Amino acid sequence: MRAAITAALGVPPGATIVTMTDFAGAAITQSVDFMVSKLLKDVDHAAFAGWLAVTLANPIEVWDRIDNGSVKRHYFSAYGFRQGKVVYHVAAVATPSGVWITSFHKWSAAGIDSKRDGTLIHRC
Repeated sequence: MRAAITAALGVPPGATIVTMTDFAGAAITQSVDFMVSKLLKDVDHAAFAGWLAVTLANPIEVWDRIDNGSVKRHYFSAYGFRQGKVVYHVAAVATPSGVWITSFHKWSAAGIDSKRDGTLIHRC
């Protein structure tokens, strides 16, 4: 599973840090070990790991919101999926340091709408 996740993230063999770039050119980083362990906690999170870099680089919306007592930047996107379904994807990144915390998907907009609060940073 580790190899599949690192491949989906585009991590070169032997790398210890993952670095991605968001829509504004900011670096988003995290250790490979942390990302893999976090994504492996939920097979659905791991299955959508390949969408992370695209979500950061080309989000529909970006919000700075209070999450568990601190400001975190949430990048929202949506993707077409099987049989016409839409999957909503969120990548949450601590700000201002740009450290990746988690990413997840929801099968309905309702699950995402509850996270659309705080300060709107970007809308495509």
